[in-house]
Amino acid sequence: MRLTIALTLLLAAGCREQPQSPGAAAPRRATLAAADAILTTAQTLIREGERDRAEAVLAGATETYPDDRELLLAHAELLTGLERHAEAFDLRRRALDAGDPTADVHEKIAESASFLGEWQTAAESLREATKLDAARQSAWASLAVALDELGDRDQARTAMRTAADLNPLDPVPLGWLAQDALDQSDHTTAATRARQAIKLDPDRTAWRLIEARAMTAAGDPEAALTLLLAFDTAQRFEPATLDTIAAAAEAAGRPDVAATTFEQAARAAGSDGSLWATSAEWAERAGDRAAALRAATNGSMLGDENARALLRRLESDN
Repeated sequence: MRLTIALTLLLAAGCREQPQSPGAAAPRRATLAAADAILTTAQTLIREGERDRAEAVLAGATETYPDDRELLLAHAELLTGLERHAEAFDLRRRALDAGDPTADVHEKIAESASFLGEWQTAAESLREATKLDAARQSAWASLAVALDELGDRDQARTAMRTAADLNPLDPVPLGWLAQDALDQSDHTTAATRARQAIKLDPDRTAWRLIEARAMTAAGDPEAALTLLLAFDTAQRFEPATLDTIAAAAEAAGRPDVAATTFEQAARAAGSDGSLWATSAEWAERAGDRAAALRAATNGSMLGDENARALLRRLESDN
């Protein structure tokens, strides 16, 4: 209640501080002091976990001051955190109309558009952002993503290369370009770009998976397995890593490695019958019937239908 009363006083003060002639329209922008006070109130509520009340504060402020860009953007930012993306998009468009166009506002509009799946709108806003600030690396990277979603990989690649050139220390464009090279069957470039990204962000599993896939595609799956099996336990048992290990094991003719890895993952997971079923399939391919029976039995006990079917077949073949 005290915060609500305080907000009412702040909004009223914001109006009073701007001299008005008789009959003049109410101010559409808050004074600097009023805007700062409103934002401070909202930020305090957010820190206290009262995001809904903070949203009400900002909603009241943007209704009172409909052309105040700072308040509009703050309200939109909070709505984005609440996953109310359509409302955030509308507020950001209003913010754009509330003053001279800026790269920052265009980029924020694109963010909301991308959340809504409006990739054409996102791309258009990001192009405007790069026109207003050609050195804005984040806008170029986001433009690449939007263009890729629109199916224009060539233009996306050009935009992401620009992002990489603008900030050589950002691993994300390098990782994107590594995956793009892999998609183009340029395994050497894929591995090189992936290693550059790994050097900048060694804890990101995605870059090392691209490197391993490039190794497998280039005809060196044993090297890929060496790389993958050196991952720590948590990373090694992630679904994407397990899939990459399976592909490398297939290419290397090492079903035993895949069987062992999936068994280890199943034991770590505890209740995932599908991992036991996959381990059983690989063990059977490796010619280890005992391991296949054990894995299929464990998966069957956990209710996995593939494990049950495999167990029935293994038992009938005995």
